[in-house]
Amino acid sequence: MSLVSEELKERVSPEIIRKFDEAIRLGFIRKIPIKKVDLSTGEISDPDAVDDRRIKDMKGYFQDEEARSLMDPETVVYRVYRKIYPEISYGITEIFPGKVGCEYFMTKGHFHKRIEAPGIYLCLKGLGIAVLQHKDEAYPSLIAPFEKGTIALMAPYYAHRIVNIGDENLIFIGFSATDSGFMYGPLEKKGFKYLIVERENQASFLINPNYCR
Repeated sequence: MSLVSEELKERVSPEIIRKFDEAIRLGFIRKIPIKKVDLSTGEISDPDAVDDRRIKDMKGYFQDEEARSLMDPETVVYRVYRKIYPEISYGITEIFPGKVGCEYFMTKGHFHKRIEAPGIYLCLKGLGIAVLQHKDEAYPSLIAPFEKGTIALMAPYYAHRIVNIGDENLIFIGFSATDSGFMYGPLEKKGFKYLIVERENQASFLINPNYCR
């Protein structure tokens, strides 16, 4: 089974394809067949928490702050339905289609507070990209395919962000140990190295200027 569909390949630039190859070669991505998904949204019937991330909550995460500031602050970028158990918890995330300037709607991205704790993401619907970044900048930052059926390893010591490059909602489920926690601080200061943007009607990437200094 190909780990990247023809539909996703058509959406992205050759540079992104080469980045996909690196993530696949390192074993960060697997895929299982999903013939049908009945889930039209990421909603859980009995969530323990529902978190909305709106444009007003994303200050500092998109590079074009002027474009973000001119948008409706109540626009929902993504929503997370959380189910919390003593050992393992999960959340279903729904990222809406859209852009801030040329940068696609995305999750904030985070390290685990217990940074050695891994996680697993399974994409249920949509077309996206996973951006993975080690806490030590000497390690490679990765851009990986993320679409219906993709299983992505959120490896220890790696921050992770999901980007919706499609025309419909991107929905995925994430599993991790309940005590893994979330850590946003380092990324709030500097961001991810790779920014996923639209250029010439395709998804491509730019190097975050904070990494060029």
